[in-house]
Formats: sequence, C-alpha cells, structure tokens
Amino acid sequence: MKNTPLNYQGFLLLAFLTLSACIKEEFDMDKLVAPKDWSPEIAIPLVHSKLGINEILAQGDNSINNSVSEEPDGLILLVYRDTLFSVKAPNYVSFPVGIGILNDYTISDTLTLPIDSIGLNLEIYNNLINGNFVFEDPKLDVIITNSIGIPLGINLMVLEAWSPINGTTLIELDNLTAPTIPLNPSPGYPLVPGNSEVTIYSYDKTNSNLNSILANAPKYIRYSAQGITNVPPTTPNFITDSSRFNVEIKLELPLYGSISFLTLGDTMPFQLDISDPSGEDIIVSEAVFVINTYNDFPVDVSLQLLFIDSNQIIIDSLYYTGAEKILSSGLIGPPPELRTYKRSHRVTEIKVTESRLEKIAQSTHVILKGQLTSTNGGVPLVKVYSDYELEVKLAVRAKMKLGSG
Repeated sequence: MKNTPLNYQGFLLLAFLTLSACIKEEFDMDKLVAPKDWSPEIAIPLVHSKLGINEILAQGDNSINNSVSEEPDGLILLVYRDTLFSVKAPNYVSFPVGIGILNDYTISDTLTLPIDSIGLNLEIYNNLINGNFVFEDPKLDVIITNSIGIPLGINLMVLEAWSPINGTTLIELDNLTAPTIPLNPSPGYPLVPGNSEVTIYSYDKTNSNLNSILANAPKYIRYSAQGITNVPPTTPNFITDSSRFNVEIKLELPLYGSISFLTLGDTMPFQLDISDPSGEDIIVSEAVFVINTYNDFPVDVSLQLLFIDSNQIIIDSLYYTGAEKILSSGLIGPPPELRTYKRSHRVTEIKVTESRLEKIAQSTHVILKGQLTSTNGGVPLVKVYSDYELEVKLAVRAKMKLGSG
C-alpha cells in the first residue's frame, strides 16, 4: 500500500496558486518585437495541469503522522497515527541499586499521568473557517504495547477534543465519558521478560461519538490516564527497569461522507509586475483570465480572492458578487460505489480593467477563501477514488499597448 504525505487544501488552491507566479513571466516582452504604440489583443496559455488525488494531497506537507493510502476498490483512505503517551516503569516504581528486575511484585500502585494534549494536525482542518465536513465511516484504534509483566487496570480520567471553531467536546468510548472510561478488557501483559504484548481497542460510529468529534474539526486531544498495578493480583509476575507502557492512536478516515459549506482560507504572498526589459511602458487596457476545468471529483468548489496591501488592508477582490463557483462536481452514480461516471466541464472568465490592474498591482498578499459543497448542498454521500482527476487549463486574453500611451 503506497503512502504519501497529505495536504488537504491543495485542490482548493489549484486554479489560482500559479497566478501570481506566472503573471510576470507570461507578460515578459523579451521575444516580442513591435513598433511603438502597438496595441494588439493576444491570448496566452498559462497552465495545463492534470492532477490525481495523490498529487493533490501530496503538496506541501511532510508530516510523518499523516499519510494517504487506498482501499482495494480504490477508495482513498486518510490515516493519522501518533503516540498518545509512553512511560517507563522506573518513572513510577523504585528499583534497588543494582537490581534490574522485580519478580512477584505484589504491590498495588496507582499511577496517574498528568493532563496532557496532542495536536491532531489533520490538514483538512488546519485552515478551516466554518462549515461542516462529515466522515461517514471513521475508525479509531487505541494501540497499547506493554512490556510490564504484571496486570494493569487502566482508566481514562480526561478525554476530550478541542476545536478552535466549536470548543471542547467530550469523547465517548463504549458510551462512557471521562473520568470513568475503563479499558475493557485490561491490556495484555508478557509472561517472559523482554517480550511485549499488543492490545488494540477499536472504535467506530457504533461504539463512540467519533463522527460528531470529527464534524467539529478537532485540533487537539486532551487526555489523562490512571493505572493500577496488580488488578487483579497475579503471580508469578515481573517488572524490569526497561519495561515500558506505550499508547498510540491510529485514525482512519475513508473519503466517504458529505461536505456542507466547508470554507477553507489561506494567505499567500502576491506580486503583479507587468514590465518590459527595454524600459518601454506596457499599458494593459484590460485582461480576461479564462479558466477551463474538467472535474471527476464529487464536490463543487467556489473561490474568492481578496487582495491586501502592506498595511493588511483589503484593496480589491477578484469577484464583486462574492465567491464564484469554478469547479462543478462530476455526476455521481448509484450506491454503494457512488462513483462519478461523467466529468464536469466549466469555463470561467474574469475580466480585469486597467484601473483594477493598477490597484491589484499594489497588493503584497492575497487571501483565498474556498467553499466546498457536496452535490445538492451536501445532502448526498460521496466517495473519492484514486483514479479521479482534475484538469485545469488557465489562459489570459489581454489588450495591451507598448509605448507612452
């Protein structure tokens, strides 16, 4: 199974990410020889890109905790894995000097981990402004690797998710919330020093509120745990000075669900510099950016760009009527596959006058807002497969004049 780093906002930025980088190059007049006051209308192709899901999700994030893989039928699977906590026995149990193993340990110790948190760093939520992304079939595994050779009773004292949008939500496991979430059955333990036992606790929408937690766009998980040794009392047993208790989480998110007005935002540096190396002025009376999109993916995308100056003041926007839908969803087939069977095609034109170009040229950054919606306003469920492709053709038509004007 191939794993690739993730970046979930990549396909939102696709149509416009190259805009600021390409403008200077494409209006370079190095190879154009013309008399003064020459005033043509020209069309210049800028970009022709075909991107599949791996290319879209792989841009920009090198996090080792995030990866993308696929199910046997090609359904895309997002995977997040991280260590919740890891403790060594000597942090809680005293060993006599020169002694590295305690046999037949009969003491019932209570070990409490202080409240801590981990950042989920789920890229799909990192730039989230508002909206709702619903995963239909998420799965969470709590993976315990234990080399302490005595039985341990584990109870989760704090377990909650925090979102900058929706605040704190208690996490339910087996219909229980902290401070009373015992892990049942108790984690396995080794019978031979040097060995480890792995115990996996699995949760989904049938035995947890995982769907609701993810719908709230979580950024952090706060937790605390308490362990009690010798529950139940068992001999023979052992603890070594290298014994460790390790807890990992593995979150699997099949790209199967619905999107209802999910809004992502990002800020990028921007420079619009139209000049001629000869020193002659170039006067662009108007320009039209033409975007052809061909979309297999089952989501509509609307975009708005806000241009800001060095004082962080918005001086213009690309669309004056709000966000513009430039990517239409492909047509979706019946369940259970829910595959798109016909790609959509859309042509979008954005006219920019000379005065607007002059204003936009003062920008130092651009704020991009993108709104994603499943077909019919997020009502139906959709699936994203590995063979889906997004094709974008970006060109510019411009009326320009070389000379003093």
